[in-house]
Amino acid sequence: MDSALVGACRCVVSPVDGGGQEMALESRWIVAADGKQSSTRALTGIETHLERADYGLALVPVPTPRNYPRTIRAHRRPDGMATTVPGASPGLTYVFTHMADRTASPEQVVQWATRVVAASDEILGPALAAEARPERTFRIEPQIVNAAAWRNDGVLLLGDSAHGMHNIGGQGLNTALQDALSLGDALLRHAEDGKTERIDGFIDRRRPFIDRLQDAQRTLGEAFWPEAGAESWFRPRFAELSLGQQEMRRDWRDIAAA
Repeated sequence: MDSALVGACRCVVSPVDGGGQEMALESRWIVAADGKQSSTRALTGIETHLERADYGLALVPVPTPRNYPRTIRAHRRPDGMATTVPGASPGLTYVFTHMADRTASPEQVVQWATRVVAASDEILGPALAAEARPERTFRIEPQIVNAAAWRNDGVLLLGDSAHGMHNIGGQGLNTALQDALSLGDALLRHAEDGKTERIDGFIDRRRPFIDRLQDAQRTLGEAFWPEAGAESWFRPRFAELSLGQQEMRRDWRDIAAA
């Protein structure tokens, strides 16, 4: 990255295989949307804390049934949660499982996921019973990304690059799309007047909400399942998790309608 000055950003791209020629790219801004392990964030020198969870998720892959709707479904229960994601990989549907029993074996994970999904999904349930295999399951470790800044001169962090979420919270994609609406509009305003107030104003309004959401998601480990009689972590947050930050919803509506 030769320059990260606002309005005068410049990157030099080199082929990873060593062949070909370097290519210089110039732009007014660089928007880093390259995930939790963002290399752009590292290039621009933004200090970042990567926090690993004390638990893992087990993923159960199954070939996507013919004509299966591309709808993500979350099955929340007292003994765990199973989230089905069609097309997570070409031709495959993944069942993300987060079980109260942290010691469950791959065989137990598959049996539990199949039973839970079959109770309300008449298409995927039978497919899991016929196709899911314990030896094909694998685990991932949820992480939280906390970047010291979301902007460094002309480099902007977007989505997971700025604030990667725990997978179990299910808000990484939502918050990234919301960021993109606001930042896209702010960049258009900058193109008109050359000022950064709207960009910095978005960050100032957005960051406290994201910080609170990340703090809450830290409870999704041991405290995910409430004590007897206690309220689910998700229930009082339904509107906020579905529609996003309340004080910004009108902005997103107006931007999308423009």
